[in-house]
Amino acid sequence: MRISNQSDRSSSIEKGLDNSKPQRTERAERTSEGKAIKRQPRIETDPSLKTDKVEVSGRAKEAVNAKRVAEAAPDVREDRVNEIKRKIASGQYKVDADAVADRMVDDHRQVAS
Repeated sequence: MRISNQSDRSSSIEKGLDNSKPQRTERAERTSEGKAIKRQPRIETDPSLKTDKVEVSGRAKEAVNAKRVAEAAPDVREDRVNEIKRKIASGQYKVDADAVADRMVDDHRQVAS
């Protein structure tokens, strides 16, 4: 029984050759004295087999670039911290307690939901 589009492969499998798997070949090299040097086996594949191909979209590349920029940015904005410290020291930094309380309640509601 033959399956269509499989004739070449099935005949090679029947002969004991499966070209879909890489074939190992041993290579022995010799020194100038004639001693064999054992090398790692090379893997040869059938060049007629298709290979997989991956293409990354422009949007994915932008996402990777944005991640790199974010990781390179400092965790603390020293200029902003120094400005607030200066205002606190001079008495110019005023905290609106009602606004802080409202924000805390809003955050708590969001977490509790």
